[in-house]
Amino acid sequence: MKKIMRFLAMFLLLAFPAGEVYAGSNGTTALAFLEMGGGARYIGMGGAGTAIADDSTAMYWNPGLLASAGVNSVDFMHAIYVEETFYDYASILINIGKRSAIGVSAQYFSAGGINAFDADGYSMGNINPYDAAAALGFGVNIGGFGIGVAAKYIQSEIINAANAYAFSAGLSSPLFFDRLMIGVSVVDMGKGIKYDAETEKLPTAIRLGAGFYVLHNLLLAADAGKTADRDIYYAGGGEYTLEISEDVNVMFRAGYNTIPESEDLSGLSAGIGFEYKYLILDYAFVPMGNLGDTHRISLTIFW
Repeated sequence: MKKIMRFLAMFLLLAFPAGEVYAGSNGTTALAFLEMGGGARYIGMGGAGTAIADDSTAMYWNPGLLASAGVNSVDFMHAIYVEETFYDYASILINIGKRSAIGVSAQYFSAGGINAFDADGYSMGNINPYDAAAALGFGVNIGGFGIGVAAKYIQSEIINAANAYAFSAGLSSPLFFDRLMIGVSVVDMGKGIKYDAETEKLPTAIRLGAGFYVLHNLLLAADAGKTADRDIYYAGGGEYTLEISEDVNVMFRAGYNTIPESEDLSGLSAGIGFEYKYLILDYAFVPMGNLGDTHRISLTIFW
């Protein structure tokens, strides 16, 4: 119980500066690609990864988990969106000794080819807008509690390029009662990105998450979050692991997220994973209603 109280106290310290970031910020934000996730496993569980991301995707979900993973890992994810758009995510986690770790991640979104016109209606030809980000993180484990920070460089180009910097921080708890884990993170804090004469806000978010092992092979996870341009959202999901042999597992996942993407089945997600020794291949399916379906596939390697 004392450990839980200590964790909640650290959570309040971390959440306080986020409250300053949100003060007076109810408008829209730029750089939506920063919210597109890392790792098909957690996206298949509704995006509830703040407490359970025990691999290199902690760089996205919660840098406080970097030093809690215990093993090195690398993750590559490709997401197919509507029309010609796609999103890629990659990350690597390297342990330094027994209590600290570093992480590196990259995100890239392509909007495909677009016919551009100037203010007078004249064609400017075909352009290829994109967004990209690279981040470096560090985490340390102190008495079972994980603390981590990350710095991110962002570049966005529509016609002209714009740059920005962002910072993230997170906490993670030890495993309480051999079943429960808690995490909190504040991600993508920064002054904004300036396109020509106008500065737009970053999609800063604060997340609180929990994971609970109902059985040794059944994990439930839930997140609650607040972004700079949305009300509080909730995400939840589950993962059931079918043990085929000592080296082979199959994971079945499903989840739901209240952040609206479109109508109809928006918010639902499902996924499946195949594990062989130190390799995991994950797939996630996220319908976007009348906008179509999205597919994510990722490969994770542990060593």
